[in-house]
Amino acid sequence: MFALIILIASTKLLAYQVMAMECGVPLVQPTPRKSVKAVGKGMTPWMGKVIMDDADEGPTVTLVRHPKKLNYIRTIAVTSYLAASDMMKRIENDVSRLRVHFDLYDVKDAVEGAPNTYSVKAVILESQASSDDALLHFAVVVLNEEVDATPLCFPYPSSIVDFSSASTCFMSGYENLGGKSGFDLRYKKLAVKDPSNCPIDVDPKTEICTDNYRCKADDGSPFQCKIGDKWYIAGIRDRGIACNAFVNVSSSENFIMKNMFSL
Repeated sequence: MFALIILIASTKLLAYQVMAMECGVPLVQPTPRKSVKAVGKGMTPWMGKVIMDDADEGPTVTLVRHPKKLNYIRTIAVTSYLAASDMMKRIENDVSRLRVHFDLYDVKDAVEGAPNTYSVKAVILESQASSDDALLHFAVVVLNEEVDATPLCFPYPSSIVDFSSASTCFMSGYENLGGKSGFDLRYKKLAVKDPSNCPIDVDPKTEICTDNYRCKADDGSPFQCKIGDKWYIAGIRDRGIACNAFVNVSSSENFIMKNMFSL
């Protein structure tokens, strides 16, 4: 079962409208290499980690926003549905036991502080009834506070965003990459492969084929690409698929967009 999770951070409201930060343009540009390297401060400000009971690590989350519409209420992020559903069982659906940590160096006032911690308002799991196919892809986590960091851009509409032509793409993740804690972030440059040349069978509607990265990334780790001058979320690492592929976030575009703009 393929699955993703989307984290939605509720923003502070002013007359029910708020101007969000521009997506995909971090203060410090990522410079990924072909070998696994440590991520420099401020290069991936959109990444965070769910912590259960102030101790146990949950899935990775990635802040995501619409590339053009900034005047909406919620901000979203992504990880694996399998990990999210496991997490909800462990906490017995008590979201007060969850915190989301962002190692932010990209805040508006340029103050370095790590980690920034946010409480969770709700976790919304995508149902089969709302899915376009028989698979569950996403969950939505709603935060109680505004997250003041640069998000990745969501590839909307997906029909005009071509990741196969992207010159720079990379995966990034916390655990299983040699890190000693949930906040030791690593990344690696990867290329998008045509499905016809992929060493494994992939569904081009739901998966993105890449170079082999040996699965060294935790559930929810993003695969991001630069299109023009902005970084976009292309896929997400999910334990349910092979190491040459990421789940395509565009496969649940309707579900994501609905929750991005809902009140």
